[in-house]
Amino acid sequence: MLLLVGAPWACGVEVASRPVPAAPDYAREEHWAALPWKVDGADFLPAGGDGLADGQATAAVDTFFIHPTTCLDEEVRNAGLDEPTVNLLTDRGALRFQASAFNGATRVFAPRYRQASLGAFLDRSGAGRAALDQAYEDIRAAFRHYLARFRQGRPFVIAGHSQGTALAIRLLNEFVVGQPLAQDLVAAWLPGQYVGRDSFDGLPFLRRPDETGGFVAWATVAPGAGPHLVCGWTADERFPPFTVNTAFPLAINPLTWDADRPAVASFPNPGALPDVSPDLPEPGPLVRDLFDAQVVDGLVEVAMPRASWYEEQFNAEAGDFHLGDIPLFWMSLRNNVACRVGAFLKKRAPGHRLPEAWVRPGAR
Repeated sequence: MLLLVGAPWACGVEVASRPVPAAPDYAREEHWAALPWKVDGADFLPAGGDGLADGQATAAVDTFFIHPTTCLDEEVRNAGLDEPTVNLLTDRGALRFQASAFNGATRVFAPRYRQASLGAFLDRSGAGRAALDQAYEDIRAAFRHYLARFRQGRPFVIAGHSQGTALAIRLLNEFVVGQPLAQDLVAAWLPGQYVGRDSFDGLPFLRRPDETGGFVAWATVAPGAGPHLVCGWTADERFPPFTVNTAFPLAINPLTWDADRPAVASFPNPGALPDVSPDLPEPGPLVRDLFDAQVVDGLVEVAMPRASWYEEQFNAEAGDFHLGDIPLFWMSLRNNVACRVGAFLKKRAPGHRLPEAWVRPGAR
């Protein structure tokens, strides 16, 4: 069972008042969960994927990945950067089963940050909102460091899941939407949250598999099920309003990536990651199944021949596949990243010079 969570399904807990952990220093490599020149979970390649390769050494595009909640402590507000259990779930969970989908066509940068804890997402006293604000300050600092020291003019991707998506929305609104950086955004992949038309003022929802310069979003459930670990839409009052959309959520089918094909029956899934446990030394090979998938009321409903097996793998309480938002579509996402990166580089203005090679930065 992959122990990664977003916003939980019950509220009303008051988070204990404890000192905020020490701030990260992003000049220190240990405060990054993934860097292209480090051996880390984002380098993972599952068995059963013909021709899979880690392309980070030659990639012309970067991914800035914001991992989901991996601090399950209900007694603290923000996680420290050196908590072994939290880092284990981040490194062997979120990086291996989520961020790794981006290592074929991009370099992967993933900061550690003082994430809002499980307890923070249960809180309605105001401390929960403050915890998410604290987490965002770290993500903001990490992105500024990435821009100043690592990017070197490359186009980039922003991606996250759950809490990571909530923070990515804020990051995009501050640094990209309406800013010069927008011309270098390949795309933003934002699963695990409700993302509405009013989440952004000027960042388009991408309707075709090869469109660039905007975002896609989805949250996954079984047919007829509702989400327990997703928040962000004002019609759902079970969660504190950490991310609020007044417009109906937007969702793409992560098998077709085509808004004109929101529903498909018996569609071949090119590869799902099974056995997504951080305790496994080597997760099982990719599983290829036929999926029924359709966008319904801002969610992606999926049905598959081995539904009960998938529900067990992803701890899908009452049909909520929140933990499988990326692993269920791992290979499809990887293929889509490569498609959009290729389309972006192809349409670059003639004469625009991309970095041909990169070297590990020196001590900074």
